Amino acid sequence: MTRSRARPGGTPVGEGRPFRDRKPHWLKVPAPGGPTYRHLKSMISEQNLHTVCQEANCPNVGECWERGTATFMILGDVCTRRCGFCNVQTGKPTWNDPLEPMRVAASVKRMGLRHAVVTSVDRDDLPDYGAGAFVGMFAGARWAETRFGGAGSSPAWLLSRME
Repeated sequence: MTRSRARPGGTPVGEGRPFRDRKPHWLKVPAPGGPTYRHLKSMISEQNLHTVCQEANCPNVGECWERGTATFMILGDVCTRRCGFCNVQTGKPTWNDPLEPMRVAASVKRMGLRHAVVTSVDRDDLPDYGAGAFVGMFAGARWAETRFGGAGSSPAWLLSRME
């Protein structure tokens, strides 16, 4: 029996259309699991990398990874901020991996991604607030001779602090 405000007495479960048919077609997302998705997932876990797709539990991860697009997250997987719209774990980060930007750049090349976006968690605990990791990321991309269309997205508040 299911209950709602419209039918406080409840509705027998078997009554009406099947659950999947009640949702509009544009809201239905197939479960991830295609060959490209599985390949990217294994490479990301082997390299101990983080993506916003995984850390924020994005429902579109299968669709994006199947197209060959990923959003990497550098500076770890723990954010020092607690934004209401974000689903990334918050707390006090334990360490900063200085080789992570190089691993991301090399992985983008190895994965053969057509497009990669690099963003980060906020790191108020670092003296440069994590800006050095972005410098390392783009230097690593040049070193690895990675040719990819990409974008870097540093925390917006960082620009105002560095002026």
